[in-house]
Amino acid sequence: MTGRVIAMLLLWVSNPALQSRPDLSGSWVAIPSQFNLTKAFKAPDPHARPAPPPPPAGSPLWLSIRLTHDEPVIELEYLRSDGTTISRERRTTDNTENLNQRDRGALIQHSKTHWADGALVTESRLMREDATILSAVESWQLSPDGTTLTITSSFEDSKSLSHVVAVYRRKP
Repeated sequence: MTGRVIAMLLLWVSNPALQSRPDLSGSWVAIPSQFNLTKAFKAPDPHARPAPPPPPAGSPLWLSIRLTHDEPVIELEYLRSDGTTISRERRTTDNTENLNQRDRGALIQHSKTHWADGALVTESRLMREDATILSAVESWQLSPDGTTLTITSSFEDSKSLSHVVAVYRRKP
C-alpha cells in the first residue's frame, strides 16, 4: 500500500498537468480582427432535422464572455455589448455530462468537458426532443501569460460544417 501511495505522489510531482489547471475566471473580450469562420455546405438531405436558426441579422458572431472557474466547475455567461447576459451555461471539467437549456427550454445542450494537453475540450450536442440538431467540439487554449484565450470550434448541423477560431483578451 505504501508503495502505491509513493508511486501516485511521484506521478503527481512529475506531471504538472495533474498539479494545477489554468484559471479561466474573468471577463473576456473578443478581438474581432482575429475572428475566422469557414463554412462548407452539405448536400441537402430531405430526411435531416432542420438546422437551428441563424443568429439575428446584425448580430456579431463574437461575444464577450464572463467565466467563473472553480475547478471542476466552469460557469459561462455570454454577454451583449452592453454587458447584459444573453445566455448562461455550466460545464464541469471531469467529463461528466452537463445539461443546459436553450431557447427557453425548447432545446437542451448535452456536453462533456475535459482537459487534454493543456486545453479545455468540450464535446456537445444541441437536442430538440430526441434529435441532435447541432454537434460541436470546442478547444479552449490559454496563452502562457494568461491574457489571451483562443477558442477553436467545429460545428455540424444538417446543412453545414463550420470551423471557427475566436480570440479573446482578458479584461484587467
